Amino acid sequence: MTDRTLRLVPAEPATWDDAWSDALTALELDVARAEELLASGAPAEFPAPRPDWVAPELSGPLPERLRARAEAIAARQLRVAEDLSRAIAAARTELRLAERLHANTLDRSTPAFLDASF
Repeated sequence: MTDRTLRLVPAEPATWDDAWSDALTALELDVARAEELLASGAPAEFPAPRPDWVAPELSGPLPERLRARAEAIAARQLRVAEDLSRAIAAARTELRLAERLHANTLDRSTPAFLDASF
């Protein structure tokens, strides 16, 4: 999987709209990465800390022209959060089952004999 995480560096956006647009792009890329990880079903490595990331300074309200995009991103984030919750619950269930199976298996360290004369 390619790393599509946007790394924001302190820069002066040209306009207030550009600052909001850049922030939404960063959110979109992070949501896409989370969606890919969930869809792959493969164990994921924890992402490396991002010390170079700087929170965008967004003064003023969201520009109206970006509202639909922001709402779509928020909906995707909510779906990812719900999917993550379900995946975590399923993993816990599987772990408990594996622990019970392991606890109820025979101890193979001592010999076991089976009387096959019946």
